[in-house]
Amino acid sequence: MLFLAVTLGFLVENQREHWIEQRREKQFIRSFIEDLKKDTLSLRPYLRRREGVLNRVDSLVILLESGKYKEMGSETYEYARRNARPIFINTDGTMQQLKNSGSLRLIRKQYVVDSIMSYDSDVKFLQNQNEKDYDQQKTFKDLAGEIFDVKVFSRIIDDNFSSTKPAGNPQLITNDPVLINKLAVLAHYHSHQLLTDLKLGRNLKLKAVRLIIFLKKEYHLK
Repeated sequence: MLFLAVTLGFLVENQREHWIEQRREKQFIRSFIEDLKKDTLSLRPYLRRREGVLNRVDSLVILLESGKYKEMGSETYEYARRNARPIFINTDGTMQQLKNSGSLRLIRKQYVVDSIMSYDSDVKFLQNQNEKDYDQQKTFKDLAGEIFDVKVFSRIIDDNFSSTKPAGNPQLITNDPVLINKLAVLAHYHSHQLLTDLKLGRNLKLKAVRLIIFLKKEYHLK
């Protein structure tokens, strides 16, 4: 009888721990889903602003390679100045908690773990690409200092740090074809990188939406 009582107590305690772990697992999944929702919201302005920068960079390339920058100085300055690229900052509170506390083990289904880690890997890849953008922008700005008049740039940014197109037809401080071509080539590389980032961002947003649906179905969540 004593043996049966001890065994029963052990089974009850084991079942209780199992139930607690299942509840914690579901809590982590709920929290991760909320982070995914925030990511999809953050990706919207990220993609929209990236598309705007891409359009301006492509327009700058056309003006530089065609020579029309001489007659469309206002647009040339605007496109060159307004090419700062936004970076994607994801909501990773739950992911960090899962990793740092060892709670990832609570997720019993390996294919769920694989899906979560795959998403995290894609986020990191996009963020690494954004860091490359920063290096490209620095190179662009260094060369722009040899071509554009800083006084015109100063007129583009108002007191509220908003960008406005400069009046008139401001000219570049040099028409050196070698420098102009270097800037156009850099802008061309910018355009390619922006296209890559847009593709990655759109795929990440789609992946987040699908992952939300998948996790809700797996854990019977509304």
